[in-house]
Amino acid sequence: MKFTGPTIVELRASYPPEKQRFDSGNLWGFLVMRRTSFYPTWLLVRLGLSANTVTALSFVVGLAGAALLVAAWRDALPLAGAVLVNLWNWLDYVDGNIARYKRSESSYGHLLDQTVGSVVVVLFGIAAGLSVYYDRGSVLAPFFRHLGIRRWLFVVLALSGVWSYTLRFLLRQSREQFANLFPRADVSSRRQSAVERGSVVFSSWVDHAISLLPPLLLVAAIMDGMAGFVILYALLFGLSAIIALVQFGALVQSHLPGKASNVRHGGNTALNPGPNSHREGHGRSQHD
Repeated sequence: MKFTGPTIVELRASYPPEKQRFDSGNLWGFLVMRRTSFYPTWLLVRLGLSANTVTALSFVVGLAGAALLVAAWRDALPLAGAVLVNLWNWLDYVDGNIARYKRSESSYGHLLDQTVGSVVVVLFGIAAGLSVYYDRGSVLAPFFRHLGIRRWLFVVLALSGVWSYTLRFLLRQSREQFANLFPRADVSSRRQSAVERGSVVFSSWVDHAISLLPPLLLVAAIMDGMAGFVILYALLFGLSAIIALVQFGALVQSHLPGKASNVRHGGNTALNPGPNSHREGHGRSQHD
């Protein structure tokens, strides 16, 4: 059987300059994941797999990785779980490559990709918290016990991904209601405050930091540092939720009485939905 498909050069040519500029803010994703993702893309395109198929495959890989993170019967299984989570992250770049090359962007692909990304990020965070709860995968666990810190607290911290994604979804729906209640000029053409401009920049930094969680999970699995990883995970998603609240608060404040003088043409308002909103790919966000 003869397989036909694009060359590596052709796949790289389908990677648009604006996407490269965005990815360049995430050094791990831009220098490692994206550059190496063209090779499995080359193979999977020649095998005839679609972007959505690769997204579904990545979901299975991510679920398996999260399950292995809390496995108890073999010491090497949590490390294997961290490897699978990073494989999911790698495939998350591959499906975007395929979609751009085949020009198969779609609203369904966008929804599928964002849903898979959000669910996997939440699950491997919870799995890391459970790993600490069961007193595995953290050299710092005895230290925290000495301080009287309960292990269940790490499960609560690991749930920060759920709370953050839920809050940001609700805020996004509320923003859309604002767009329906107020004239478009009032929402999209008003002057941005310094707080809003700063929050957009800071949100981008936090999103790029969140995209580093898979390789940091691998480091934590190797060095028995799951407790530290869970704390970092909770910190990043906590910051992400706070930023979303600040941005939404600024949007609400702009429509209070006495704020009409702020309206002018040429401005822009953004309520950044966030990471591995974690994506761009087939109609995907900027992280794929």
